[in-house]
Amino acid sequence: MKLARHTLLNLIGLGAPLLVAVVSIPELIRLLGEARFGMLALIWAVTSYFGLFDLGLGRALTQQLAIVLGERMDHQVAPLSFTALSLMTAIGCIAGVLLWLLAPAGIAQIKSLPDPVDAIHATWVMALALPAVVMTTGLRGMLEAQHAFGLVNAIRLPMGIWTFAGPWLIVSWQGPSLTLIAVALTAGRWLATLVHAAYVWRVLPQVRQGWVWDPAWVRPLLTSGGWLMVSNLVSPLLAYVDRFVIGACVSAAAVAYYTTPQEILTKLWIIPGALTSVLFPTFALLIQRRDPGSWVLFDHAVQALFLGLMPISIALALFAPELLGLWLGNADFVTHSAPVMQIFTLGILLSCLAHVPVTWLQSSGNNRPAAMVHLAQLVIYGPLIGWVATHHGLIGAAWVWLLRISVDSLAMFWLCHVRRPAPGMFRRPIRVAVAVLVTLGAYAALDAPLVLRTALVLGLLVAGAALGYRQWLAMREQQARSPAGLADEAVVEPREPLPWVTIVTPVYNQADFVAETVQSVLSQDYPRIEYIVIDDGSSDGSAAVLQRLLAQHPGRFTLITQSNAGQAATLNRGWAMAKGEVLAYLSSDDRLHPQAVSRMVRALQAAPDVAVAYCDFSLIDSRGDRMADVMTEDFSETRLREQLVCQPGPGAFFRRAVYAKAGGWDANLRQVPDFEFWLRASQSGPFLRVPLLLADYRVHDESASFRPMSEARADEIVMVVRRHICMPDAAPRHHFAMGMALVISAMNHAQSGRVRMAFQRLREALRVHPAIGLQLIVWRRIVSGFFRRSYYRLGSS
Repeated sequence: MKLARHTLLNLIGLGAPLLVAVVSIPELIRLLGEARFGMLALIWAVTSYFGLFDLGLGRALTQQLAIVLGERMDHQVAPLSFTALSLMTAIGCIAGVLLWLLAPAGIAQIKSLPDPVDAIHATWVMALALPAVVMTTGLRGMLEAQHAFGLVNAIRLPMGIWTFAGPWLIVSWQGPSLTLIAVALTAGRWLATLVHAAYVWRVLPQVRQGWVWDPAWVRPLLTSGGWLMVSNLVSPLLAYVDRFVIGACVSAAAVAYYTTPQEILTKLWIIPGALTSVLFPTFALLIQRRDPGSWVLFDHAVQALFLGLMPISIALALFAPELLGLWLGNADFVTHSAPVMQIFTLGILLSCLAHVPVTWLQSSGNNRPAAMVHLAQLVIYGPLIGWVATHHGLIGAAWVWLLRISVDSLAMFWLCHVRRPAPGMFRRPIRVAVAVLVTLGAYAALDAPLVLRTALVLGLLVAGAALGYRQWLAMREQQARSPAGLADEAVVEPREPLPWVTIVTPVYNQADFVAETVQSVLSQDYPRIEYIVIDDGSSDGSAAVLQRLLAQHPGRFTLITQSNAGQAATLNRGWAMAKGEVLAYLSSDDRLHPQAVSRMVRALQAAPDVAVAYCDFSLIDSRGDRMADVMTEDFSETRLREQLVCQPGPGAFFRRAVYAKAGGWDANLRQVPDFEFWLRASQSGPFLRVPLLLADYRVHDESASFRPMSEARADEIVMVVRRHICMPDAAPRHHFAMGMALVISAMNHAQSGRVRMAFQRLREALRVHPAIGLQLIVWRRIVSGFFRRSYYRLGSS
């Protein structure tokens, strides 16, 4: 099975260096002394942190390159790769310069260093390695985009071993020189970069052509990272800030006591890391297809990790003094480190389990909540651990670390819980309770006799192995059944013939923008597009613009002119003429990106049960300049029918069967015919979010969505909700939906200058559902109405 093979490859690549660390760290402590080893631990920490200082470009390059390779756009491989690597090289150089300049001040903050000058020189040398560290992240991402897991781990293995073996060899031959150790580590980093580059050149022959800077790739690369970039920067800082704080508040020797057990225990992260890196593409496709199998796989993964790692964590905690004594042979070191290690084991277990919800959130493209949790921790954690370490020493610092890990892990599970169908994460509360009680009960045996501890650990290991293997088999079976497959099967070319796509554009007084709209459709790379443009009685010169475009592009689109009938009736006329199996509309001031149609059709073909596919989009101003990007949400019936948030925007495509079942737009509606149509369309099947920026939505004062409207149009949403959502049973969710409709009505009245009417509708909303006033989305909508600004410019919830 690919699941087992790829996980095993990752385990070998990440785990083998751990064996070298077990042997080398005691010798390094003995030969360097505790203070110098503490400084070496800080050098490792700085190098590891700056390895993630790529602003999310490593992950973005993997994502974009996988798309380009999957779509066989070979001519884009070299420009994309060169642009991304150039950006990452620049970032690595800036990081190196910053580390070089800050080295003297930083070293001065660390107490009890025997040779500060040596430490400064070592830091300067490591600054030279940072460009290589960041570039390696990008080159590794290119190999992962090609699913070359074997090569990735073949390079990762010796590089990881050298991280520990290099310093050991240098100290054994040349003495306790941090500068020479830094030279060895820096040379290893640059060698690894060159090896990665050589294999990229070999595995991706497309990179040999067109090796040029392409500014068009800069925005997709920088926006793909998004909130993931924030987590990439904050998470390692959270992981290492305690070491620097302890060095500044206690001593360099205390860093060694604290870091040694932490450095070994955190290597257990390679187990969930190896598993979740293989599950990531499967999660992504299952989530995209709304397959409930993603949650089944989620549960199996968490249970397998718990059953496999809980006995190991308990064993490390119960035998911490004995294990450290055998390993280090230093009684004083063991006295300081063993209690810290016992606390760390519980936190490591929790954080290993949290890898699964973190991977699920990243697979769904929903990185913002996790990043916000990490930012909140950063504000609190640094000052708190500094105060506790100063007053309560290492044990206090370890308890604060455990508290942070517990909060972070529970937050990740909660963020998945709120996105999971009821009852969320609490499907098997008895199992969860038993697992918690067994774990805490085992930790209560820390002071038990050796025989009892041994028997307890053996029993847990046997039971965990048996049950864990059972969960592994179940997870492998579920993963094999999933339509997503594994990473190297993630890109599937559709086998059926390409369907015709009909796009309708209704035009009314958009002479300034309609040419861009039409050109964006004519520039698509999809071969079967029927484009119908209907001028709905424009009086501003739009008709002349369209006639000129038709003369320039004869036969490329159908132009119809009619008396003004309204947007809904115009679209219905166009769709009634359509021959396409897939239908869409594009407002006459919006734009599609060049590959929008082909990518949306591919998404619909890959998920036959999906009724509507919609994408992310950019906000542009009247000049066509990008203002912001809108990362749409995964579709939610609750958000649609209760909070009245309609996820589909520009670039939404739906099947002809949806139109046949739901009918067209309601021609009696002028303000919310699209929302009412999506309400009916949602009864035809699931909606699918395609997490790519494929369209532009223009925000300007004269757009139909934001110009002043009549009282009847402002209240249309209330009528629609009453017709489609509010049922006779008057359930609380229906009261909430009506309250939200009245809030939107208030926003519309405020936008049109009817302040008194706006406040009247707001009072009615609070009377229908008083708790609605606690919703942030309510006040965003109200403020957006009064200031006549787009809801998206204020930020969607």
